[in-house]
Amino acid sequence: IYERYGLSARLSWNDRSSFRVTQQFRGDDIYQEFGQPAGWMDLSLSYIVNPRLTIFGDWTNITQGKFRQDLSSARNGAPRADFVRFIRHDESTLSLGMRFNFGI
Repeated sequence: IYERYGLSARLSWNDRSSFRVTQQFRGDDIYQEFGQPAGWMDLSLSYIVNPRLTIFGDWTNITQGKFRQDLSSARNGAPRADFVRFIRHDESTLSLGMRFNFGI
């Protein structure tokens, strides 16, 4: 975080550890799914031009992290096998704008 002379900047890293999405008992098998989230980096900037006008910009998911979900299963005595169930490509967004203050 940086704030000085009307400029404000914030760079943040958000992360989450892996987690179990589901677990099912199917006869002789334990079916499991695990989420593997990726970290995100975000940037937020703003500049106060004067008391009535502020210019800002936000950039989310700079690193374009991907969320992956895996499944694990071992049916009918087969060795446990792990597979990628899906990969979600989360978008990176950029927004720019101005804030106006019309009165006190």
